[in-house]
Amino acid sequence: MAFVGRTMNKKIHVWAIILKDSAIHVQEISENIKKILEGAEKLLQSGHYEADLIESIAGSLEQEWKQFAMDISERGSLLACSVSFHKKSEEFLRRVRSWQDQLHDDSYSSLTDIDQLSQLLIQEVNVKKEIDTSYEAVSAESKQLIEALQKPLLAGDERDSPEFSEAASHVMELFLNVHEHHRQLGILCDAKQSGIRELIHMLTLEQDITQVIKWIDEHGEPFLDKHTDVGMTAEKAEALLKRHEEFEAIAKNTYTNANQIKEAIKQLQDTGECRPDEIRKRTQYFDRRVQTFVGRVEERKQILEQAVSFYSNTKTLHESVDKVKALLEIEELSDDPDDIAKVLLKLRHQCERALENINQSINDGRAIVEHVTRGTQDVKTTGSCEHLEELISELEAKKNVLEMAWMRRREQMELWQQLWEFERDGEQ
Repeated sequence: MAFVGRTMNKKIHVWAIILKDSAIHVQEISENIKKILEGAEKLLQSGHYEADLIESIAGSLEQEWKQFAMDISERGSLLACSVSFHKKSEEFLRRVRSWQDQLHDDSYSSLTDIDQLSQLLIQEVNVKKEIDTSYEAVSAESKQLIEALQKPLLAGDERDSPEFSEAASHVMELFLNVHEHHRQLGILCDAKQSGIRELIHMLTLEQDITQVIKWIDEHGEPFLDKHTDVGMTAEKAEALLKRHEEFEAIAKNTYTNANQIKEAIKQLQDTGECRPDEIRKRTQYFDRRVQTFVGRVEERKQILEQAVSFYSNTKTLHESVDKVKALLEIEELSDDPDDIAKVLLKLRHQCERALENINQSINDGRAIVEHVTRGTQDVKTTGSCEHLEELISELEAKKNVLEMAWMRRREQMELWQQLWEFERDGEQ
């Protein structure tokens, strides 16, 4: 009996025949052979005249029975292996549809609970293990069955029959079918797990982003909106700068979180775990918001530093300009034209440097006023702006006075220089 069946129903039928034949007839034959061998043994012990013939026949019978029993056992093992292979193959193929339906289910995309998604990911990993375990069982059974069907033949072995070759081809065909389904299911498993992981990454990223934006909304921006004044003195500006630096120290934690988020975004982009367009969609607002906030913080610090510098420089600038102006008012001059040229050059450098410093302070003051008044009507800043405008006006007046004094003194000295040179040329 070479037929090993093509479906579980046929396997069960074949197995039933084997069991029936083996259980009913083989046992009866075994008992009959046992009786025959016992009878032969008695005849041999009695010294029967055909003892040699009896011993030969009994030996042949016993040998043939042992071979038959071995063939029956091997056939039973082969059929059992075939039954197990078909059972596991058909069980795998029967579950393919339910696995496909589960893996095609994308309702997870609407979930927003990370813990729920994490549990779902564990379930999907277990489904993948379940599919792999079922496939590995089929693969092992197919290998064992094909090896049995293709076992080296002995003389007269019925595995040389076309039915065995057909059975081996059938087993391979069925296994390849299971293998292809397993491959397709593996693709679906990887795709769904990747989708869940991407969503977990995105939701985690959104949570972190939300915390940073929340701090900016509730603490960062309100502080900057509240503290717009620059003070009216260098001491007040320094106090405001110190308070701002304390705020920066507090904001440092938010900066760190923002940088960590940016690093996480970069890693997600580099690893390819998330689609670039999905990352951009969820992080563009974050990037703009953080950059805008950081820009405001830096701008506020710069304007306060500029205010401290402006108030400090304005005080010293008035003193230095008065000194230069005093030098310009000195009427005494040397009789030596060369000395006059040296004094004129020195005064030129001093005046130009003083005027340059005045212009720089005026520009700084105007920049501060423009910044403070831009986008705010805060009453607290009105007094500072008016005071700044007064200081700027004083600087402009100081500048005009210095320019007039320098122009008058320069013309005077140049005239004296020309006069001395004219007289010297006349004497020569």
